[in-house]
Amino acid sequence: MADTQTENVADTFTLFRKKVTNCATAFRGDYESYPESDNVRPIYLINFKGSSLEVLQDTDGNTRSVLAGDFESIIRNSAIVRSDNGLSSLKRNGIFTSGWSFTYLSDKYIWTVSTWNRTWTLKDANDKPIARFTRSSLKFKKIGVLNIYKQSDPVFVAIIVLTCKLVHNSVKSNERHAQ
Repeated sequence: MADTQTENVADTFTLFRKKVTNCATAFRGDYESYPESDNVRPIYLINFKGSSLEVLQDTDGNTRSVLAGDFESIIRNSAIVRSDNGLSSLKRNGIFTSGWSFTYLSDKYIWTVSTWNRTWTLKDANDKPIARFTRSSLKFKKIGVLNIYKQSDPVFVAIIVLTCKLVHNSVKSNERHAQ
């Protein structure tokens, strides 16, 4: 039986890790490997530096900051990001969980992470799926594919991409600690 959510995908991004950092790039579309073509540029650049985080958007070679903020504690389990649409709070769901939640324009969203497979789902306050991320099974440059189920403004998409990467970082950290 087909997954009804995949029939209603509004946007797809493939996330790739940057060398030697927790930073990432997001390309629009579904790619098996890192696009090497000069015609294909990442849409989002997700940067972490010290206690700060930022999402840059590349539009036709012009890069601008869409989100910028700081982690609020030394353990990096919460952050506040600024955008043209105001402030959004991001928070890890718990010390021993990998999921994150965030508010955007007063609405709350939560990432639920499956411990049994390589997918996690973003849901709204009504438990309606907003996005789904499928993690790459290989441990190379590709992180995975993010499907967003509804057309959204660029800031909301950037927050989805950023929090997806935060979930990925949390999952990786939990895996390292479990070994």
